Amino acid sequence: MKVKTISIIGLNKQGASIGLRFKQKLPDLQIVGHDRNREALKVAKESGAIDRAVMNLVSAVSEGDIIFISLPFAEMEETIVALSRGIQEHAVIIDFSPLKKPVQKWVNAHLSTGHYVSAMPILNVDGAKDLRPGPEAATAELFANSVMCLMPGPKVDEGAVQTVEQIGRILGAESFYVDMEEFDIYAQALETLPGLLGAAYFRALTSATGWQDMRRMANQTFTIATNPLGSEEDLAHMAFQNKAAAIHWLDTIVEYLLEMRRWVQNGDQETLAALMTELNIQREQWLHDRKTNDWQEQKSPKIENRGMMEQLFGSFGARRIRRDED
Repeated sequence: MKVKTISIIGLNKQGASIGLRFKQKLPDLQIVGHDRNREALKVAKESGAIDRAVMNLVSAVSEGDIIFISLPFAEMEETIVALSRGIQEHAVIIDFSPLKKPVQKWVNAHLSTGHYVSAMPILNVDGAKDLRPGPEAATAELFANSVMCLMPGPKVDEGAVQTVEQIGRILGAESFYVDMEEFDIYAQALETLPGLLGAAYFRALTSATGWQDMRRMANQTFTIATNPLGSEEDLAHMAFQNKAAAIHWLDTIVEYLLEMRRWVQNGDQETLAALMTELNIQREQWLHDRKTNDWQEQKSPKIENRGMMEQLFGSFGARRIRRDED
């Protein structure tokens, strides 16, 4: 399969960034974009993330040799059902959904053509710090020097997996294989839990007697802590997809909160301050590791399958990518 057209369904920060990266690396590719939000389509088109905006979902996916789906989790099942009416037999499908097992289940039930590969490119540090969710925050470097998590199902075509590995290289990300069930458990901690914590925090403050005055004073700290509420449509869906994992992480947080409450109640400032210092050191180390993408573990040697690259994207694209990496 030689890729001529990429379809991007959902032109948020991630979706538009995919378009910008492919346009940077392989400018001859045709990039089709779809989003229910006309303003997002307009911004993505004006930024050069897509060549053509298509309002009809089936029309958008029917052209794609590679299809990226960057939509809220709550919209995934209906989108996959719609995909089944227009997808090409050879198309490779990648979604950015934070939970993978439910999506794989829907794919198995509804898609009889195409090759779905469960994967997730992870934002790099700079991209993660920018909390804007829309295409105005898109950048061609959003996934550079990061990882592409790969969770291929047992029946997925090996060639499709290799294609997604190549896509990861184009994005500037290293492939990182992880068990799908394990990924979903971690996603409950990394995606669902912050949203539930933000909801509890927001509810506690907005229910307080002093909220009418407090709201005038709410600043950056409050804004960042409650930012996950912007994904409110997904939070309940995700929490109930794996209740055991969600409850485990909630119980763990409650345990640590109660411990800190005891320290505050007993006036144990020294212990609390020492904990904060230790945790900040750990966080700074994590940020450093994320930025350098160096996890102090043995990495597989970087082997570029030039034949595969040329087969997928043509000799011009292969030469361009090699030149950029040199």
